[in-house]
Amino acid sequence: MRYTLLTTTTLLLLLLLLPGGTTSLLFKPTFPFISLFSSSSSSSITPDPFRPPPQPLPTTPSPPTTKEEEEEEYKYFIEPGTSESLTHYDARFFASVLPLGPLRTQALHSLIKSYLLTLTSLQVPTWLAHGTLLGWFWNGRIMPWDWDLDVQLSSSSLSQLSLSHNYTFWTLDGNMTREGEEGGRYLFDINPFYDRERGEGVNVIDARWVDTLTGLFVDITGVKERDETEGDGEGGEGKGVWSCKNWHRYHTREIWPLRETVFEGVKARVPWDFERVLAAEYGVKALVGMEWEGHRWDKGMKEWVRIPEPEETQMEKEWS
Repeated sequence: MRYTLLTTTTLLLLLLLLPGGTTSLLFKPTFPFISLFSSSSSSSITPDPFRPPPQPLPTTPSPPTTKEEEEEEYKYFIEPGTSESLTHYDARFFASVLPLGPLRTQALHSLIKSYLLTLTSLQVPTWLAHGTLLGWFWNGRIMPWDWDLDVQLSSSSLSQLSLSHNYTFWTLDGNMTREGEEGGRYLFDINPFYDRERGEGVNVIDARWVDTLTGLFVDITGVKERDETEGDGEGGEGKGVWSCKNWHRYHTREIWPLRETVFEGVKARVPWDFERVLAAEYGVKALVGMEWEGHRWDKGMKEWVRIPEPEETQMEKEWS
């Protein structure tokens, strides 16, 4: 009994002699359950040093996991308005609408000439499409009522150009210049969403060749061969069918081999079966009709001549 008491007394003395007293030894650990017995008047629980503190709930969305999520699609090419005339200008370079007449005709002539010369110098095959192809069919020229120009190339060629010549400036004769240099009038601008699917349809134009003085442009679309297992909702055709984002579809034999020709006095290319392509898009009437958009075809001149308005005809009679 005496031994036990002595031992207990000795232990108590030793503990009291330690730096910090009993509190230092007994409550040195910071585990939560020990802090409950602390002599401190605070009722807080000491954090567990072996467990990370709780993290706040995220206030931002999770990082993107796919390419589509990485960059939300938006309309890239912007026009200054929604009217028929304004939708054929690039808003970045638009000042005023060029009226129907020699000034606009010359601007469009220079526009397509510079594009064709440039793509020829780059050895990238491109061909006339849509209304521009129809103009070539009649007399190898731009139709006088056209607002813009349309061309196509393969999606692989477009991908190649996006890596080597995107957002470059060019002269009328097809020479590349630095931005702002004299003569660098034409901008080759490829849509950053060119390799996406159609989506909401705001980026069906894959690239543009833009006249930076007027805002007029050449619309450029890439055509891609469909996968042989891919259906189209109209018969399920696959390999051997080419299409753009705007649902224009062609068989390989309708496009290739490309025919070499001349358009607006410059070397150009057109689809092999151009008549079938045009008839499918515009109907056979577009290949034989003699009156379109207020103009009449003059066989002798091989030109589209504007049909006078009734008021103009009456004035001519009065003056004659």
